[in-house]
Amino acid sequence: MNWLHIHFDEAFSSLRIANYKSFTRFHIKSDGDLEVYTLAVDKVPKEWKLDPEWDREPRQPQQISHLRKFPNKWRAAAAQLDPLNTVKIVDHFVIRQTDKTVNGASDGSVIS
Repeated sequence: MNWLHIHFDEAFSSLRIANYKSFTRFHIKSDGDLEVYTLAVDKVPKEWKLDPEWDREPRQPQQISHLRKFPNKWRAAAAQLDPLNTVKIVDHFVIRQTDKTVNGASDGSVIS
């Protein structure tokens, strides 16, 4: 996609194409490193149906939905097109936490 021979990537990303969806997920690990995943689905289902397992699963009053076994009320009508079955990791990298201690305090101590 090219518009006036400029902004190739930006022009393509704003098109309303139903398929080829992706997003980036960030996770801060216990050691402070930032883990980055880019996930993509090549074909997005056009038909959806209610997931009966979602209603059957017992819910706790303050339970966060993503911690449930069935976190979504909807699923793809065709199981082979369900994004849970077709999602791919496109990119994965880790940004290491840098040392946050600062040397040079006037009394010789280390500031953290």
